[in-house]
Amino acid sequence: MALVEGETLLASLQGRPLRASTATPAVRDSQSLGVGAAAGAGADDDKTKLSVSLVQSASSPKEHALYIFAANGSLHSIFPIYDTSIMKMEGSVFVFEGLHCLASLCQSDALYLAIPADSPHKAEFTEKCQSAVGVARREHFNSATATHRWIRFASSLPPMQAGGGAGRSEPEGAGAAVAGEGEGDDIDAMLASRKSSEAPQSMQSIRESWINSQMASRALEFTKMRSVSVCLGTYNVNGKYPVEEDKSLMDLRPWLRFRPSDSPDIYVLGFQELDLTAEAFIFNDSTREEDWSAAIEASFHDGHNYRKLKSKQLVGMLLMVYVRAELLPFIKDVQADAQGTGILGMMGNKGGVSVRFLLHDSSLCFVNSHLAAHDDEVKRRNQDHHEICRRVMFTRESGAPFSIFDHDHLFWVGDLNYRIPLPDAEVKSLARKGTFEKLLEFDQLQEQKRLRLAFVGFEEGPITFAPTYKYDPGTSDFDSSEKMRTPAYCDRIMHYKKRVREGVRCDEVSLQHYISVMDCKVSDHKPVRALYLVQLKVVEAERQREVYNSIVRQLDTIENKSLPDVRVSSNVFTFDNVRYLRPQKQTLTISNVGKVPARFVFLPKPDQRDVHKPWLWIEPLSDMIMPGASSEVSLSVIVDDRSACTLNSGKDKLEDILILHLENGRDLFITVSGTYLRTAMGTSLDDLVCVPTPVRALPPGPIVRKAGAADGVERLHIPKELWVLVDFLYRNGMATDSLFMSSGNRRDIWATIDCLDTGLPIPDSTDIHSVAETLVRFLDGLPEPVVPPSLYRRCLECAGSLVLCRGVISELPAVSQSVFIYLMAFLRELLKQTHRPTTVSAMVPDDNHVTPDKLALLFGSLLLRPASRNPGERTFAVPTGGSLEAMQSKKQAAFIHHFLLVSDSP
Repeated sequence: MALVEGETLLASLQGRPLRASTATPAVRDSQSLGVGAAAGAGADDDKTKLSVSLVQSASSPKEHALYIFAANGSLHSIFPIYDTSIMKMEGSVFVFEGLHCLASLCQSDALYLAIPADSPHKAEFTEKCQSAVGVARREHFNSATATHRWIRFASSLPPMQAGGGAGRSEPEGAGAAVAGEGEGDDIDAMLASRKSSEAPQSMQSIRESWINSQMASRALEFTKMRSVSVCLGTYNVNGKYPVEEDKSLMDLRPWLRFRPSDSPDIYVLGFQELDLTAEAFIFNDSTREEDWSAAIEASFHDGHNYRKLKSKQLVGMLLMVYVRAELLPFIKDVQADAQGTGILGMMGNKGGVSVRFLLHDSSLCFVNSHLAAHDDEVKRRNQDHHEICRRVMFTRESGAPFSIFDHDHLFWVGDLNYRIPLPDAEVKSLARKGTFEKLLEFDQLQEQKRLRLAFVGFEEGPITFAPTYKYDPGTSDFDSSEKMRTPAYCDRIMHYKKRVREGVRCDEVSLQHYISVMDCKVSDHKPVRALYLVQLKVVEAERQREVYNSIVRQLDTIENKSLPDVRVSSNVFTFDNVRYLRPQKQTLTISNVGKVPARFVFLPKPDQRDVHKPWLWIEPLSDMIMPGASSEVSLSVIVDDRSACTLNSGKDKLEDILILHLENGRDLFITVSGTYLRTAMGTSLDDLVCVPTPVRALPPGPIVRKAGAADGVERLHIPKELWVLVDFLYRNGMATDSLFMSSGNRRDIWATIDCLDTGLPIPDSTDIHSVAETLVRFLDGLPEPVVPPSLYRRCLECAGSLVLCRGVISELPAVSQSVFIYLMAFLRELLKQTHRPTTVSAMVPDDNHVTPDKLALLFGSLLLRPASRNPGERTFAVPTGGSLEAMQSKKQAAFIHHFLLVSDSP
């Protein structure tokens, strides 16, 4: 490889470790590659002498980059410029006054030109390069496959004062952008996606983005439509098992069978409450899928040729996709995901599972969910829906995540549990008369859709059937048990109606029928079925190439007009009174004031991997803006357990500087800062017992620990915040149904935490589940768990013996031991209120469904935590039965289980 050298060859650069920018590919060591230098011609130029190192890309051996180093050895700029279409120009060195510009002529697919970003000859240099591109094209280079890049100026520039004044967050009473219930940013989704703060591994060029946008707008020119029939079904089977039930009751043919000539191309079947055993609930360990698959396949018409494409299970939820065998060659990129919505995402009895794939050239996504139960839990159902929407994610080939909404077709089935808030007798009377439209006037789901609080954009077919819940099993009679559950349309099927954008019509979905099946009687629910005709895109490759080439030719006429230029609404953002788990959001508007498309990306600071600090959230991290258009970037601040630890201790501050980089343009700097209100969440037990006053009154920083009574302040035996939470639950929640098993309501959780931090009493009207979840979050967010990580391995080893477990607890530090004993005593009292055991193995459960097994699983994960897991760090997925994580969870639960069944102290 030849490299035209400047006046000086700096051999000292050989072997120098290079600091690769995330905007370019990873690089290899420069020792085996050519090294050159460029310097100005005048005496003054010695002060700004730049050395140049040519480095080959490790990810693409045919691609190279010029690394420009300043005299002090720091990396000045990186310049990947043009491809081989420039190689016909005469000569390889552009010489301007006071400046040598280097170009590498080599037998590679890439040619790069270097120029310092602050050169006064930038415009002249750019114009010269543009002319060279024009010459190359006139000489018949194939521009359709070229990757002409513009010059990348990546030098450090001072913060730019652009746009209006500094952005400031408003107090809540004045309409601050704080996420509310069922709207705004989902806290747990943000915490679960922290990895998104890393710099993008690759960024689509402006040229590619513009071409893709134009291709999308002209898609109908090279696309024809093909219809497929899709049968969607949902069935809550109430824990019934095919091999154990009366075959006449378990017959699924009324639900699934069509005449052979009418059989659908695809079946998508969602089940709920597939397995209600404790083993399935606690450890996601169920073996019932094979038996249900056999029952389904036996229900298809004789001689069918369906193949199971994919299935996904989460505890009692199962989603199975069957397709005709002849469609398999046209299917690719099959993926699945599952997310629980129980407390901390652990208890997967509620949540959603999803399967997606490409058929021909259209993407399809299917979601099966089981939302929160009970008549008065509308808000929690809405919250479950939003969490599923935001948590369920898939992965592109590039590694970038995408959501259920990033598909051509999205369908949702499941037991959504929305009810009819009318008297039981009235609902049953209207249902028996067939006046379903009257019932639907009060249907909670339709009301929430009208209010745009849930399932916004989803469409459901006309409901012309009776409520699907609740029936006496084995019959088609409404519930006659002692509980007399009011009938409701719990089981629903919908599809998402995509909006028309850029004048492109949406792919068509037409509903053929939407029915419930009364002849299926094994459960207290009736199954529901919908048949859709779905139009799929099939791309004509030859015509697509023609459109692509015409778009490229159009782009060639505007590509070289000027460099990108943007204006930002503000480069200073301040957030006031930031509190734990209380998101605040502001919007940064980036306007393209130039003549060409502008693509931006937020880059990490030198020697850092993350674009921003953990308490900051940016969406999107990159985007392309057409001339005259704008892009709105959401800047959200949220303090989670991990951030609270560092902010409380003073190791971090609410201060960050963001680097907003324009591809082929300048860098802008955005300052984000805020005032932080200290919280007990994320504060260590040792610190909390030293603070008799509310923690909100303390400034961030280390807490001075008092030695004891000699200092006038005695250390508490347990944190006062823990006592307040447990005392409230003891007084108000011992008989609450599913305590610690159901998630709380976000606003009550926030209010409870404020009471802990300010010393105010928790109002008796506060939702019990919210106080319980606050206790769970308090324990989960401790910088060090109640049982120190150094004893974690011993706890697992001793889990089979009560005596050994007691020995481990006796070694705990004094505060940790007091907290452990206190919590175990409280949980035993809770179990006394809910169970009346005659023996250890024979328990008669009460109505609140709290069991030692469930409590042991939850508190085992809270009190015992390996050193590898950070405070509050969760994957929001239940471990599968045979995994190492599941085995550890079982041992953690076994350790705690011992102390729930004994009455004496450890």
